[in-house]
Amino acid sequence: MKRLITYILILAPCLSMGQPALAAQPPTVTPLYTYAYLLNVSLNISDSGLASVTVVCNGKPGLKSTTVVTYLEKKVNGVWTRVDIPPIGDQWVTTFLIQQFNHTYTAQLTSRGEYRAVAKFTLVGETSENITMTATDKQRFTRGYKRYKETGGLTE
Repeated sequence: MKRLITYILILAPCLSMGQPALAAQPPTVTPLYTYAYLLNVSLNISDSGLASVTVVCNGKPGLKSTTVVTYLEKKVNGVWTRVDIPPIGDQWVTTFLIQQFNHTYTAQLTSRGEYRAVAKFTLVGETSENITMTATDKQRFTRGYKRYKETGGLTE
């Protein structure tokens, strides 16, 4: 009987050592916004240089309006500079009076390089909340460049 108790006392700590491996993984970190569950900006550039910028908002109850100022930037000599696009002031400004939206803007780029989209969200409820997000096209705008340049569409 003493031998059985001894074996149990020896095995109990050994069997419990596997317990920490079964513990839950720590949660991923996601930003918390007062008035939105989700905000996003994405950039896609086609082979012909057409930039499509999409802004998304999934608002929480209490969100009354969202103003989004969106623009494109190009990296020139290591510095991000604003791209000349058709709207006045080289930016798109839209105010949404709904809690959920998915809106796309487009602009034709005139030269190749590394681009990013910048979206500045102003969420208004009882107070206001400002969030700035950026997005780059995962592939720099060089795809199809040689073919497109031969047709006279783009400059260096």
